[in-house]
Amino acid sequence: MNIFEFENKYKSILENIEEWAYIRIKFGYKMKDQNLLEKQVNIKINQIKNFIHYIKSIFYGFTNWFNKYDYLCFSDSSQRKIINGQYYDKLFDSLINKLSNKTLIIELPNKKHYRINQVKSKYIVSEIPIKILSYITKIFVKVHTINELDKLFLKENIKCNYLKYLHRFNSEYLVYKFILKLYKPKSIFISCFYCRPWLVKAANDLNIKVVELQHGVINKEHFAYVSSLKLDKKYFPTYLLSFGLNEKNLKGLLISNVYPIGSFYLEHIKLNFYNNKELNNLIKPYKVIVGVTMQKESWEIKELIAFIKKAALENDQILYIMIPRFIDNIDYNLPSNVVMYNKIDCYNIIMHCDIHVTLYSSCALEAPSLGIPNILININNFAYRYYKDSLSSYHTLTVSNIQDFFKSVDKLTLLDKQKIQIKNQDIFIDKYDEKISYFLKCLLCI
Repeated sequence: MNIFEFENKYKSILENIEEWAYIRIKFGYKMKDQNLLEKQVNIKINQIKNFIHYIKSIFYGFTNWFNKYDYLCFSDSSQRKIINGQYYDKLFDSLINKLSNKTLIIELPNKKHYRINQVKSKYIVSEIPIKILSYITKIFVKVHTINELDKLFLKENIKCNYLKYLHRFNSEYLVYKFILKLYKPKSIFISCFYCRPWLVKAANDLNIKVVELQHGVINKEHFAYVSSLKLDKKYFPTYLLSFGLNEKNLKGLLISNVYPIGSFYLEHIKLNFYNNKELNNLIKPYKVIVGVTMQKESWEIKELIAFIKKAALENDQILYIMIPRFIDNIDYNLPSNVVMYNKIDCYNIIMHCDIHVTLYSSCALEAPSLGIPNILININNFAYRYYKDSLSSYHTLTVSNIQDFFKSVDKLTLLDKQKIQIKNQDIFIDKYDEKISYFLKCLLCI
């Protein structure tokens, strides 16, 4: 049973449980994971090293806490891309240029922050001090079980430790509400509402507008955004600034106000692409170049590597450039025509390729706007579920076996890049600068 089936079955009960608006996020991921056949691969994670990075982050931009700000942006360091020698937050730095200078980015380190002198953002702090305050606050916060929910889980034989998440929500809510009362921002901007539901609720309770800038795939399978239930709007952003028209027309979307703006970074890449000498030398001996964006879950990495290795051994005239989400020191024992490469931005790598391949990374949405077609490897039916109704079959083909993969390679390499971009216009609309300016001036009244 997935979350959509569960909600449809118990709609009348769940709509009367206010906490379900955010508990459902944890529940949805749990039901998604337990339906997977293969989930684990041995990947060493240096937890001690990450912990040290977090401790160091406490004082990141620390003096910036002591100013007044008109707007707050909540992001994480993975959103940063290098532009002209500086790390830009691809969602917020262009936005901040149009806002008051007094705009603070509160950034969660995705492993670690970039050095202050390397980032574009003028006012930036780490979110780690807030997390520490929230952790301390948990000591004083008590939570109680929700009887109606317990009965449903017992009836369906579902194990979901929602109390731990409830405890976290309540403690984080108190701390973020205190922060918002302290700074009194006119509006807040976020990169992922379901990553910080406590922040969204706190802002709405204080009548502060919440604006989310789309960061990844939003479709009918994304349970954080879609539901058949009528849920309390205080747990959702006031506005969603989307990549294109598909999100605006999505049935069952939990966010009422959707305004398409496109993507600052995607437009920047298209206008400023340059050939990388090292990468060009690497791809020169091969007939077809395939860029493969990897996922972050261990089972996904295992399945993707296995598929690509098999394809590479069958045809050594195709080069596979594997683009990892995170760097690790694992020896995958790859064939000579499969290389791990991350020395430049993933989008720049893709633009050196003939085809983009992934399981269901959001790069599948972006690659066609760069003129590069997709092959989606359909494992556990994720590719089909995520992109069946959004990406055009003109430039995106879904495969489940090696034979169909090679047939798709032959077909897609014949396509015209300009026609691919035209077919993807509903996914990413153009004129980002014009549209974000209109939104801020006419809809947010800035």
